[in-house]
Amino acid sequence: GPRRAAAARPAPRARTGDVLEAAAVVTVLAAVHVASAATEDVVLLGLTVLPLAVWAGLRLPTTWTAAIVLADATAVVLLTAHGLGPTQPLPPGLRTTTAQVLVGVVTFVTLVLALHRDDLVRAGARERRARERAQEQADLLGGVLASAQEGVVVVDAAGRVLLDNDAARDLLGVPADASRRAQDDAFALLHVDGTPVPEDEMPLVRALRGARTAGAELLLRRSDGTARRVVVTAHPLPGPAGAHGAVATLHDVTREREAAQALAESERLCRRALDASPLGMLVLPLDERPRRVLRTNPALERLLARTDLPGEDVAEVVDPTDLPLLAAALDALADGAPPRRVEVRLLGPGGRRLRASCTASVVRQGDGRREAVLLLEDLTARHEAERALAHAARHDPLTGAPNRRVLTERLAALVGGGARDGARVGVVYLDLDGFKDVNDAEGHAVGDAVLREAARRLDAAVRPGDTVARLGGDEFVVVCPDLSAEADLAAVAQRVVDALGAPYAPPARRHRV
Repeated sequence: GPRRAAAARPAPRARTGDVLEAAAVVTVLAAVHVASAATEDVVLLGLTVLPLAVWAGLRLPTTWTAAIVLADATAVVLLTAHGLGPTQPLPPGLRTTTAQVLVGVVTFVTLVLALHRDDLVRAGARERRARERAQEQADLLGGVLASAQEGVVVVDAAGRVLLDNDAARDLLGVPADASRRAQDDAFALLHVDGTPVPEDEMPLVRALRGARTAGAELLLRRSDGTARRVVVTAHPLPGPAGAHGAVATLHDVTREREAAQALAESERLCRRALDASPLGMLVLPLDERPRRVLRTNPALERLLARTDLPGEDVAEVVDPTDLPLLAAALDALADGAPPRRVEVRLLGPGGRRLRASCTASVVRQGDGRREAVLLLEDLTARHEAERALAHAARHDPLTGAPNRRVLTERLAALVGGGARDGARVGVVYLDLDGFKDVNDAEGHAVGDAVLREAARRLDAAVRPGDTVARLGGDEFVVVCPDLSAEADLAAVAQRVVDALGAPYAPPARRHRV
């Protein structure tokens, strides 16, 4: 600190003026004593020693003054012992006593003056060091206040501004050279709802009454019409008889509040978008095990017919057989891999398995937590449509029996395989006699019903592994693999004839098919 720094300073060197003054005093004293030994008017010469001693005590360092006094006393003693010096005119009995008195008076006066001078010098040094420390502290305080991002205002007991920093003036919209009255008129303090703050509720006014204000968020409206959101803290500065001032700090939170408002608005827009999205949304913790549902959106709740998913394990949403696939995708995402699409089955209402496309992305929360946002697109209808299209491409749309394409593929496979292993394949080609009469007389609807019933009877009549295909119209083909003999094929043909020859439901019953 300043004290240690002062203690570490080297002792000041003797000034040239001090050296010259000391040499002059010594020279004059020596001349006085030499003259007193050679003249009869020694008393007057002896009295000149006293002003010289006073001069030395007031002007020279104490150590030098003491040395000069000691030398002068020694000279007086030696001269007195030889009957010379300032006591020469006196009787021999008084010389020694007078010399002692003279030496004592000179020594006392000189040393008292020197010590008093030292006290004055030390007092001046202390005052100088105190001023230096005060200036250092003032400079330090000024530097701290100037570099502080928060505004600082200090007032006295009457509410007059004693100290403020650049941040406070910038925040209040007050020029640095503005008068205190101009500062008072430069801004208005409002509640965040825009209502004025009563004077007796202002933080500095309350602090002058001894009350503290901690973190009050207020609206600061400046004379130029702009407004800033500030958090104000005010404390009293206690004195011997109560508060003799107060200090307030002002922290500008305008940007923070605007950012928070923008973030909240963004979150509301995102929530509304997700709530209105036709895609299901599922939010899971990315770095926690087990992964439990954090949030869902209405689309997923409608899809799964559940509103109680938050807090449940993800196994309550995804088919257990697909959980490893989903877990692997989320683990890769946690390790920094780019999002990828996987297809999983969801546990739908009534035990249904709903196929869904799942795309996960990472969202980092403000506290550092990472969440996985899963967008789920229901593919169930698409898969069913694809299966229906695939079925329609290979089956007759009226009867549901395999069509000509399946028949061709089946025959090619059986004939090729039979040629290699010697197995026999039989084919029964048939049409429905009398079907044209039914169709013409009863209409196409009845005819279609007869065809559907014929296909059903064919399926029931053939062996397991046989293929019944419709070529078109009333023509059908039965493919029979793995025949041991021709009699086996004849037996199948007879069952087919018997099945198709049975009466059909009215009104086709009036006709023989």
